[in-house]
Amino acid sequence: MKKIIILVSFLLPFLCNAQNSFIVDKKGKKIVIRDNMIEIIADGGISYKLPGKTWEKFIKLKDLDYAILNEAYFKSFKINKKYRGYFVVAEEGNKKLAGTSVYTTYTRKSGNYSTTRLTVSYYVIENDNTMLFEVKATDYKHPKAIAIRKNIPKELKSYFPNCPKILERIDHCSKDPNDTLHTGILYLAKTSYINCN
Repeated sequence: MKKIIILVSFLLPFLCNAQNSFIVDKKGKKIVIRDNMIEIIADGGISYKLPGKTWEKFIKLKDLDYAILNEAYFKSFKINKKYRGYFVVAEEGNKKLAGTSVYTTYTRKSGNYSTTRLTVSYYVIENDNTMLFEVKATDYKHPKAIAIRKNIPKELKSYFPNCPKILERIDHCSKDPNDTLHTGILYLAKTSYINCN
């Protein structure tokens, strides 16, 4: 099978008229960027364009503090001496719920069949970049994959017990009684940022 990664992103609602997106580098410099011309490069950085400009610019994760991409919050973390970029779904106290989502297309060698799979990784990270929790979930129907998805809400709630907005969102993404595969929790990642501080 041939594996092609076609998208690395969380939900980025780019369809708006005002420029709502900006990046802040490690020195604290804020740069307003075009909402509809942003690309997240996995483990690399952000490719972007300035308002009114046609050429692309790039900021590496090691130089990026964070980016506000409309309603999404993307942050660079230094974990085990390596810079990693994750979307921050929620924040309470000294902990952040962050993650990534990847759509991967698999194509048979004959080229007559392909399928797209979703993989979401969730992380709970302290402000000092200590990783407290990490899990990778897929949309596979295998019992082991279902069990991993089913356990995620309980795990995440244990790290954010005092933030009703986070708890409500976790419940909302995992409460559908018809979702016997527990795939709803994968879409927690595709939501706007919540700050409980």
